[in-house]
Amino acid sequence: MTDYGWIKAKLHTSGAADLFAAYQLESPDAGTRLVGRAIALLVPALAANPCELPLQIFGRLGRLADATATALAQAALNDWDLGLTPRWPNLTPPGSERLRLVGHDDVVFDAAFSADGTRIVTASRDRTARIWDATSGEPIRILAGHNEQVTSAAFSPDGTRIVTTSWDRTARIWDAASGEATRVLTGHDNVLNSAAFSPDGNRIVTAAGDKTVRIWDAASGAAVSRLTGHNNAVNSAAFSSDSTRIVTGSDDKTTRTMDKG
Repeated sequence: MTDYGWIKAKLHTSGAADLFAAYQLESPDAGTRLVGRAIALLVPALAANPCELPLQIFGRLGRLADATATALAQAALNDWDLGLTPRWPNLTPPGSERLRLVGHDDVVFDAAFSADGTRIVTASRDRTARIWDATSGEPIRILAGHNEQVTSAAFSPDGTRIVTTSWDRTARIWDAASGEATRVLTGHDNVLNSAAFSPDGNRIVTAAGDKTVRIWDAASGAAVSRLTGHNNAVNSAAFSSDSTRIVTGSDDKTTRTMDKG
């Protein structure tokens, strides 16, 4: 798995996704782990054009002071598929970054893990939220239905639902398995900036540009209470661990704690 010839043969025989899958169970060998993290960064480029392998390997590993990385970078330089030889490695090297999730068509505003760490949900200006496999980075579902940019997305504590907010003045609850919208929460008079489930999963809190925070029944989507007090847009809101209080942050330069109402 640290041999350039094997990597190239695996790529051309099985494809970029299967090549990456070979490295998902992390090896006890540090060099192999490093190569696996480099491969994770290469997947989008190699899926589009497998012939970019030598350029990608050299570009990401050529600057690292590691024997395995140096050997692979040199092998890439000797590959006839390289074509024009770059003067120096100039691509992001592997390190703390494990995956790159590519698919949104515009700015990504928010991202969150599911409680079990197996999935990621993202919110974007392209009017969608997306669910991803947190191990492979593969897209699972596209949540489409908002009419304006999606500003936030979060899983329920049990991972079965997702709540999103949007500049279209609604929040939506989605089935995380099917990707279908199950509830639309309406009532705010301005853009919605964030939403969060209570720790028990029974309530949702939303924060909006209309200076209010609202609490909703997470099962029915019915409005439960409306909390006021801020003098400007409310950007975020979250429940306490016992679900009895709300903390908020606002453009009025204050943070407030409130009873859930």
